[in-house]
Amino acid sequence: MKQLLIPLFCLLPLVSFAQSETSFLSQQEDKRFFGGLTMGLNVSQVDGDGFAGFHSAGLSAGGVVYWFFARNIAGSMSFLYSQKGSYGVRESYSPYAGAYYAKYKMRLNYVAVPVVLHYLFGEKYMLGAGASFNALLSARESMLDMGAYVPFNPDDYPFDSYTFDVIGSISMVVWKRFIAEATYQYGVTPLRAGQVPHFVPGMGDRDQYNNMLSFRLIYLF
Repeated sequence: MKQLLIPLFCLLPLVSFAQSETSFLSQQEDKRFFGGLTMGLNVSQVDGDGFAGFHSAGLSAGGVVYWFFARNIAGSMSFLYSQKGSYGVRESYSPYAGAYYAKYKMRLNYVAVPVVLHYLFGEKYMLGAGASFNALLSARESMLDMGAYVPFNPDDYPFDSYTFDVIGSISMVVWKRFIAEATYQYGVTPLRAGQVPHFVPGMGDRDQYNNMLSFRLIYLF
């Protein structure tokens, strides 16, 4: 929850500042294509791993192209490095040490290609919906159990190499060509199938899906 509130509070001063700025969206009628760079924070969880909450923080960074093909409609395609995953704490018991807390962590590094259709309103704001293709670059899964670091071999518990997500977004021009964007992204294909022994023991018994919020700042050229 703390990881979710921090980016929201950071956006508040941008919201108030944007009220006095004139959006370039209302001035650039002759220019249809804009390229840009984007960077921000992902907060994610994995549905189906036995934990809940957006407790895994990661980087989102890359490039984006916007095509404003109608007065109030635009399309965008991004090429992003995107970190997703899961983090959870579980109470366990040892007959020697008694009750203790074991910490589980999953880190998934993707190349993501989101394609989004945006509706422009109020000169500064955009609502978007789309989908993302994700290619897995690397994966790491581990447990901190009674002070001992226990890594799990991804070959023993494999992740799917490719996944697809649906996306909903809201964007706002905050200053000149700077855009603040918040997105919600959910997997429509599983990141790992739900058959034993594809799961780390005790870390789920069904298909697992990425579930993510992302907060990014975009600069358009």
